[in-house]
Amino acid sequence: MCSNADILKVVYLIKIVVTAIQVAVPIILIVTISLDFAKGMKDAKAPSELLSNCRYRLIAAVVIFAIPLLVKVMLTVMGNSTFFSSCWNNADSSSLTAKPNYVQVPSQSTSQSSSSSSSSSSSVNSEYTDSNSHKNSINGVRYMLYNQADPRWGKQKYSNGKTIAEIGCLLTSISVVSSAGNSEVTPLYAFKKKTYNYYMTNAIPRLAGSDSFKCKVGSISTDGIVNQLKKGNVAIIMVKADSWFTSSQHYMALIDITSDGKKIFVGNSYGTGSGAGSNGWFNTKTVLTDVHEYVYCTPSKKLIEKFN
Repeated sequence: MCSNADILKVVYLIKIVVTAIQVAVPIILIVTISLDFAKGMKDAKAPSELLSNCRYRLIAAVVIFAIPLLVKVMLTVMGNSTFFSSCWNNADSSSLTAKPNYVQVPSQSTSQSSSSSSSSSSSVNSEYTDSNSHKNSINGVRYMLYNQADPRWGKQKYSNGKTIAEIGCLLTSISVVSSAGNSEVTPLYAFKKKTYNYYMTNAIPRLAGSDSFKCKVGSISTDGIVNQLKKGNVAIIMVKADSWFTSSQHYMALIDITSDGKKIFVGNSYGTGSGAGSNGWFNTKTVLTDVHEYVYCTPSKKLIEKFN
């Protein structure tokens, strides 16, 4: 999973260098080969001798031009199923201006309100309630609603020095989904298990239990996401700057949908109860604007029976 703005910035710069090499080097080789041919023709050298002298540069030009194309094809086939391909596919020009955190930082008053409400419960998973969880209207499975800025885990630091409160939207979204299968799962639990080292499709079954969910990388389309949610599946999406929810990049859990498909319940990792940082029902079009990454998870029959 690629969820760090600093990494995406570096990857995008690498992509620029690779593109420059792909374009410039073959041109330089072709120009030098052409000059050698012209000189050889002037010296009345045989064509076979000219080709022999230039064959290594011809091969180098073809290889340098072809390898990036092969890598691009490979990444397209892989989609976002690995950390590397996820970083490569998601890095674009917006990565250069992306903020270190992937969400809009709430106002001071909102943050205080969120923190106080979060700290009021000593054990989040001790009991599912309507205020701390959401029940899927299709199959009855309940998912906890977590806040990445919760003081119980928000100050935990990744190896890059950033905290869960700053860049933990993906970790928190994974915890929201996984909580249905394992009542012990919180963002702190997931952090200690080093879940951030695994892509979503592997991280969720590791946390929730392999018999709780089957997760797959989905093809990004509004109809495709809506259809999966209507089956009672849940999803995690990554949206970028054109989204209403963020000015940079942000992961969110989608855990329910209305029967007409017009509204989606968002488990927002910066769920502060107001504005773009809230958990709750939002228009489908608003939720699914500027989606760049999408994984959906199907709850098992055993998990559904647990809640019914």
